Amino acid sequence: MRDIAFTTGSRVFVPVDHLHAVDQRAETQRQMKAPIVTAPDELRAQWRNLNITKLIATCADLQPDQGDAAIPAVAVALRSLARRHQHLSTEIANLDELLDPLVAAINPALLAVNGVGPDVTGQLLVNRVVLVRLRWDPRTRDHMQRRTREGMSKKEIIRCLKRCVARELYQLITANDLQLAA
Repeated sequence: MRDIAFTTGSRVFVPVDHLHAVDQRAETQRQMKAPIVTAPDELRAQWRNLNITKLIATCADLQPDQGDAAIPAVAVALRSLARRHQHLSTEIANLDELLDPLVAAINPALLAVNGVGPDVTGQLLVNRVVLVRLRWDPRTRDHMQRRTREGMSKKEIIRCLKRCVARELYQLITANDLQLAA
């Protein structure tokens, strides 16, 4: 594995491995849908009402039997994908444990912002913060409802929120630079 993370000045360079692992885990989760949709009815019925966490745990423990030829093929595919998802989740958690203290040491105020984590950077950071706030922050949700009533589209509202978040985070990031320069 490449270097986990390193710092230069007040910047943290997040490893590409972490971002790829997050992307790959999401893709693996999406890939699990195809075998489930095409699986025999008896298997689909077992998985239909499971949340994603239980589905992954259930699929990771599948033991293909040799009865119906379609069942082992689906079970092997799902078991493989579920185990990959579990492996990637463990890898991401391990990298997060290493990254959290690095980011906290460099700019603790940044981690205190609602929706910010150590694994998000640049545009990804702004997008994620806006989406997290739209889901969990009452002020942002109220803002969205108010602007919708005023006739703005969801796309326009999110664009405005991204600008506000970018300004807020820029102030936090550069404030640390100014303290180091003083």
